[in-house]
Amino acid sequence: MKTAGIIGGMGPLATVECFHRIVENTKATKDQEHINLLISNHATIPDRTEAILKQGKYIEEFLSAIKKDFEVMNREEVELIAIPCNTSHAFMDEYKKYTEIPIINMVEETVKSLSKKGVLFATQGTIELEIYQKAAQKHNKELIVPDKKTLQNTMNTIYEIKKNNQLDCFEFQDEVSRWIENDYEVILACTELSLINFKKEYKNSLLDAMDVLVREVILRMDKKIIDNCSLNI
Repeated sequence: MKTAGIIGGMGPLATVECFHRIVENTKATKDQEHINLLISNHATIPDRTEAILKQGKYIEEFLSAIKKDFEVMNREEVELIAIPCNTSHAFMDEYKKYTEIPIINMVEETVKSLSKKGVLFATQGTIELEIYQKAAQKHNKELIVPDKKTLQNTMNTIYEIKKNNQLDCFEFQDEVSRWIENDYEVILACTELSLINFKKEYKNSLLDAMDVLVREVILRMDKKIIDNCSLNI
């Protein structure tokens, strides 16, 4: 039986949610029909945005830490690796030096899933390195980034979720609603944002990168997604 690996802890609650969504949306009638998963909840990995913004030793410390997770995945011979952290995808080229195991590129798959003009809600690190913008250009997708004030509000929301597990985030939802009303598809490009209890009327206008990652795990592990799944993809 094949096994997929999840390199998580960025953050821990997002890792739990990723696991939950994989199980919840996999078509199975008994335990043995679900996907074998090896999960590394490496919560002490250094902050990804801080590494990107400060560079130098901060990047070295991050890469040194996450390399250990790839060593575990190599040793356990998983067939596929998923990383439920958008910002960490800035280092995909480095990851490929650590393993020959296929790694799902959540950024690329999310951009390819964009159905109309999109607006990006993500960490400062993700935005400053333009990993989504470059993917959008590659796949001929229209994508814009909100202004600095909105970015700061987004960062505040992300770290509040990390700090207090606060998942309603009504002020952030109001910001999202303004873009939806202007006919944008909102990309939730941070797995903390994926945790928010969004109002039902917003659901169809959200493209959740975590859900895209979950979809890819299920399908690439040769499983089927349940009918009427809960994924926003």
